[in-house]
Amino acid sequence: MVISRKKNTRGGTYGSYRGLDDQGEVANFVETEQIIQIDGKVYSYVTFSATPALFYNHGNDNLLQSASITKPQKAAQLPFNKHLQDLLKQYKFVLMINLLSENFKNLSEELSTLA
Repeated sequence: MVISRKKNTRGGTYGSYRGLDDQGEVANFVETEQIIQIDGKVYSYVTFSATPALFYNHGNDNLLQSASITKPQKAAQLPFNKHLQDLLKQYKFVLMINLLSENFKNLSEELSTLA
């Protein structure tokens, strides 16, 4: 069984909300849980995705290639830390993978300074 849950904060269509807010909430957060039963035991595997946990904006073309950072790292650090603490509280263990390609180098570099 596969269940997906979209968080009710900072939702909406992709692109209408972007990145991180001052409360540490990220836009378009979706949790997907896979539940399987083997030999009478139930196992669960959870993954989640969202827009990058940064303060950024991009033009009307909705392409991240034109994305620009809107707040400096110092201003983003506390909300990013809150976001990460909330994830750890909910899931206990978090493995973060940066899926931004080389086309999004400016966002990728900013994200690596916060983590």
